Amino acid sequence: MQEHRAGPEVKAETPVQATLRRAMFALLVTIALGALVIGKAEVYVFDWVKGAVGDLLAPVLHAVTVPVRAARDVGSNLGRVAALTEENSRLRAENARLRQWQALARRLDGQNRELRRLLRFDPGEEVRTIAARVIADTGGPYARSLLMDAGGRQGVRPDQAVISGEGLVGRVMSAGVRSARVLLITDRRSHVPVLAGPNRVHAILVGDNGIRPHLRFLPRNAALAPGDVVVTSGRGGVFPPGLPVGDVGTAVKSGGGVEIVPHVDWTRLEFVRVVDRGMADFTSLVEE
Repeated sequence: MQEHRAGPEVKAETPVQATLRRAMFALLVTIALGALVIGKAEVYVFDWVKGAVGDLLAPVLHAVTVPVRAARDVGSNLGRVAALTEENSRLRAENARLRQWQALARRLDGQNRELRRLLRFDPGEEVRTIAARVIADTGGPYARSLLMDAGGRQGVRPDQAVISGEGLVGRVMSAGVRSARVLLITDRRSHVPVLAGPNRVHAILVGDNGIRPHLRFLPRNAALAPGDVVVTSGRGGVFPPGLPVGDVGTAVKSGGGVEIVPHVDWTRLEFVRVVDRGMADFTSLVEE
């Protein structure tokens, strides 16, 4: 009798299982085909997605960047304003320094011109002069004088003649150690012996505390014309002879005095020279 050998048991597939298997196979095939299609078209899809996202975010980004850009522009403008303010301050300071240098240059130029005028006077080798600066004008309605920064220490003594580059200023009235007071020829107390006109007429130059002195004690036959030169005569020994004083004016003072226009400009008097006493002769100003 032949024996039956046992083997693997094969179960019969039910209709439901067969349907599910076929559905799963179809699904897998569909997924594979879809993945293949998407793999081929992913570049275009992602570009489209990025474009759509960009279109959606563009207004938002624009709204956000506008204030940021405005703030950045404001910051840049503030930086430029600060730089311009600093540059303006620097230019103002530089302009102020240049103005100071300009004022100094003008002052030095004026002093140089004044000193050049002062040096036009040549008293000769035997006469000593002392240069000084005018430090105060003490003139008023009742006196005409000035203060200079040279005194006894420099050799200044009372009654010495004081001159400028234009002519006679006055005489030393009093002298201290480092300063001296000068009585101007326009002071009422000033009396200077002079020679007037081409005929060398003797007269006395007298001040009246104004800006123009006048001639007194003229001879009756004195014939003076406007513009005639008046110089010191040297009489009395205080003022050396030949110092230019001024020119004859056109007005006649009360009492018959002839008005004299001084050569010295009192408003611009800055430097003077004191003529040492004891000279025997004196030369006049060097002509320009």
